[in-house]
Amino acid sequence: MATVNGTVVGFIGLIPGLFHAFGKTVTGVYPTAWLVHPDYRATGLGPQMIRRIMARFPMVVGTAARPKAQAVLKALGYRYLHDIPRWVGVLEPTGASQLCLGEEREIRQTMAGRKIRLRHNQGNLKCLEGFSAFETPMDDLWSRLVSRMAVSASRGSAYMNWRYVRHPVFQYRYTVLGSPSRWEGVAVHRVEQVEGRSVRVMRLMEFLAEEHAQSALATAIVEDGLATGCALADFHGLGEHAVSGLIDVGFFQHHEEPAIQIPYRFNPLNHRPNQNFYAWSALRNEYGLSPTSYLNLWYLSRGESDQERPT
Repeated sequence: MATVNGTVVGFIGLIPGLFHAFGKTVTGVYPTAWLVHPDYRATGLGPQMIRRIMARFPMVVGTAARPKAQAVLKALGYRYLHDIPRWVGVLEPTGASQLCLGEEREIRQTMAGRKIRLRHNQGNLKCLEGFSAFETPMDDLWSRLVSRMAVSASRGSAYMNWRYVRHPVFQYRYTVLGSPSRWEGVAVHRVEQVEGRSVRVMRLMEFLAEEHAQSALATAIVEDGLATGCALADFHGLGEHAVSGLIDVGFFQHHEEPAIQIPYRFNPLNHRPNQNFYAWSALRNEYGLSPTSYLNLWYLSRGESDQERPT
């Protein structure tokens, strides 16, 4: 907080989290609720507050920055993306078409052409039954995956249980591939009923898999989406390498179909622009390169910060 004579004139909330970057594990923060009193918005107070955070934490990552905040962050050297890549899968074209904006005939044709047609190539990988909590196999899987990522927020068992298993409102579904002692892939999603429509959607939260299990995991979650009556599935995430399985089965970036508008939120139905992203880091690897130079090698999902919440 920033105060003048005991009166609060500025405030930034911080959500702490563990980050992995170039083999290092550090505590970083997600800023939220960045507020400055109107009388102090031309005094440099906002940038000063952000600099204080940068001096204290080696990683600062955020989403949903408003235009005035974007200008400050860019001036301070943050990487900024207008929108986080969003991967979309069409499970049932008729239902999916009802949600989109655009020319009706083109929407129907696009949805029909983008319908996922599974090849059922899971091989010997099987889905585990009776899941109740993330345990040691999740930590083992994460340690294997994070060694090949430039940057990611932690996805160990402690985080996964706190974030999903013990969520006070949402009920999540879990897909785990492999044996009880060695997991090869994990996906987390929830099923959302679209407000005012008889259509369901799959909001995919996490997609974490070894390279050889990517397509099998994507196939398994699509099958679950079909079984639960979902017409559309989506996943927000940086790093195309991390979602190769989704692309393999037929997910596409929403920018690939500019003639149609796919809703960003479904309760209520909202076609507003996608979610933006900003990041800064004081960390460097042995070549002097910052993690924010490698955004395509990040793993980032909708579960970051405070953006996955009841509406």
